[in-house]
Amino acid sequence: MNFLSADVTKTASDAMAAYTGTGDNTPIRIIQLVVGIIVFVFIMALMIKKKTNASQTLVWMILPISALIQGIFPKSIVWIAEQLTIDYPPIIGVLLLIFFLLGVVFYLSSEVAVGLDKIRELSIQISLLNDEMRLVKERVNLDEAVQHEEEF
Repeated sequence: MNFLSADVTKTASDAMAAYTGTGDNTPIRIIQLVVGIIVFVFIMALMIKKKTNASQTLVWMILPISALIQGIFPKSIVWIAEQLTIDYPPIIGVLLLIFFLLGVVFYLSSEVAVGLDKIRELSIQISLLNDEMRLVKERVNLDEAVQHEEEF
C-alpha cells in the first residue's frame, strides 16, 4: 500500500523545486551572510574578553561557519541531500542542528564531569587543611597555656 498520495508527492516535488533555487533567494543569502558574520564576530569578542575558552569557541564556530557556507554556496544543502539520497533538502539543516546540539550536550557534560572531579579533590584538600589548622590552633593554645603557667 502506498502511503503517499499523488497530491502529497506533487507537493513535495514542488517544495523541492522551490528550494533548489528556481526563485530569487538573494535576500535570504544576504541575511545568512550577515548573521554568520555577526555571530562570528560575537563569538570572537567573547573569546578575546576571556568569557569563553578556545575549545568552546571552536565548538560554537560551527554555527556561523555553516551559515556563511550556506550563504555563499546555497546549493550545498541540495548537493548533500542528493549524496545522502534525502528527498527534502531542508531536513539536512534540522538533522545537522540536532547532531550539533547533541555534540554540545556531550561536550558540556564532559566539562561538568571534569569540574565535579576538581571540586571533589578541592573539597578533600580543604577538609585536610581544616584538620591541620585545628591541630595547629590546639598546639598554639597548649603552648600559650604552658607559657602562662611558667610565668606564674
